[in-house]
Amino acid sequence: MISVGQIKAARGLLEWNQTDLAEASGLHLNAINNVERRHGVPRGETIALIQKAFEDKGIRFKGLTGVELVQESLEIRKYTGKDLIRVLTDDVLLTMTKPEDELIAILPDEAPFGQDTKNNDRYYDVQKKIGFKHRMILSKPDGKYFMDDKDVRYLSETILGKISYQIYGHKFVIINWNIPEMVMIRSETLASSFRAQFEYLWQQAKPNIKKPKS
Repeated sequence: MISVGQIKAARGLLEWNQTDLAEASGLHLNAINNVERRHGVPRGETIALIQKAFEDKGIRFKGLTGVELVQESLEIRKYTGKDLIRVLTDDVLLTMTKPEDELIAILPDEAPFGQDTKNNDRYYDVQKKIGFKHRMILSKPDGKYFMDDKDVRYLSETILGKISYQIYGHKFVIINWNIPEMVMIRSETLASSFRAQFEYLWQQAKPNIKKPKS
């Protein structure tokens, strides 16, 4: 857990005031003020959101006192096994904290998500409470998703390929369900580039047809 001293030092490096940190982390200004005044014991989730807000801007923390501002670099993590959806859901819900946030996805095959009903339901429950946006492009309608029809479009598999990917925050996530394997890359530049590609494909994609009755 990062210290109050590191939080103040990180704000200094970014020339942020407490309001800037509150906006970047999705926390109330009073929460930031209480943390820095050491008023009570902050929740772990609060500190995690503060740390993530700084790290998204290039701040790196070292030990209990170290703080540095680094140039953007690729942070790559790879996951394999049956818990991919749980790991992805945890990271998405930690990242998507504001109504204006948006997750976009290319999902040639959405079936694996539908099979993990526990994490699927958890994602949609939090999404409804926070109100963050999401859009996805599928290769074919299957009627199993829980998104609004306006947020789903279709392109043929020959265009989409067979590999799924998602973009949210500064994360670009590639999923190969055949292994299964997930590669999570933190890079603002990479995320922005693939957002632009998604927007182009979104304009080419067909709007969703009426979902079949289950």
